[in-house]
Amino acid sequence: MIRKQSKNLFPEFHFPTVLYDRPFDIITLGNAMLEMIISVSEWPGAGGQHDQPIPLPTYSAGGCATNVACFAGRFGGNVAMIGRLGDGRYSQPIMEEYYRSGVDTAYIRQLPNTEGNLLIIMTNPDGDWSVLSYMDPNLELTVADLPDNELFQKSKVLHIDGFTLFADHQKRAVEQAMVQAREAGCLISIDASVPMAESQPDYLAKLFARSDIVFANRFESLAATKTTKVEEAIHIFQKVGSKLCFLKMGAEGSYVVTPQNIGHVPAYEVEVVDMVAAGDAYIAASLLNLCQGVSLFDSAQRGSAAGALACLGVGSLSAWFTMEEIEALIAHRQS
Repeated sequence: MIRKQSKNLFPEFHFPTVLYDRPFDIITLGNAMLEMIISVSEWPGAGGQHDQPIPLPTYSAGGCATNVACFAGRFGGNVAMIGRLGDGRYSQPIMEEYYRSGVDTAYIRQLPNTEGNLLIIMTNPDGDWSVLSYMDPNLELTVADLPDNELFQKSKVLHIDGFTLFADHQKRAVEQAMVQAREAGCLISIDASVPMAESQPDYLAKLFARSDIVFANRFESLAATKTTKVEEAIHIFQKVGSKLCFLKMGAEGSYVVTPQNIGHVPAYEVEVVDMVAAGDAYIAASLLNLCQGVSLFDSAQRGSAAGALACLGVGSLSAWFTMEEIEALIAHRQS
């Protein structure tokens, strides 16, 4: 596999020129949820009545589409989100986070008398996590929640949260949004999810083939391509129809794949608090930089650095950092 690689040998990818004048950089489509993050020194044992002391939980807005939107907004992007939200105790902190991060909320349908979605996330010192989730079925996205074509005509990229694909009517909403985006000339980006890769790898592969830009981790990549080696998955991704694939490999960095070439971006070493939403920060930074006409090499480098900086906070969005800090981390490694 490719490891150290010069900028001159890296794959190339640019948005169609006509997209650069569109006012919205990224619109994300997917779920929003409140996270309660509990840090544990070791995983609780099964059964019994063992009492394990913990620090006070940390609360953060979360959900992959929410994370990508908020990170991109913090990085200076013009970003909107399509989704459903309640108005109760699990929803209001998320709306406040959208405002702080500069996310346009005009396309979020807020349902009255609805508490919202809740994730209880346990993390350990190794950066691993386990999740308990409460998902309100009233907050599942439907075709009726989609905006008209005007938003897609104003946007460079529609980014789809792979966790949105579980319920059938949410699938229909995703598929309809892809149709509208394609008709409007908006690029389609999709992030996989481990549950979808486990349960419906064939369907996930079909959506990959219909997308312009694909993001997937090691497990998702192997599941969707039905291979056992990353090298084999990469060569399949070169042929599936997508223009660009980012394969996120954690501490091993990431592979950037186009039909013509393959590149590798190293990971950045930081003191990890947890790795929740590191992949979402990677997506936000790399997509936003591509939206701004930055080269694929530099966009991927900034994505990798953003993923590392996200590991300095607890949960999805507690680590607040800017594009300037991303560039400083890159410069530090190059010095």
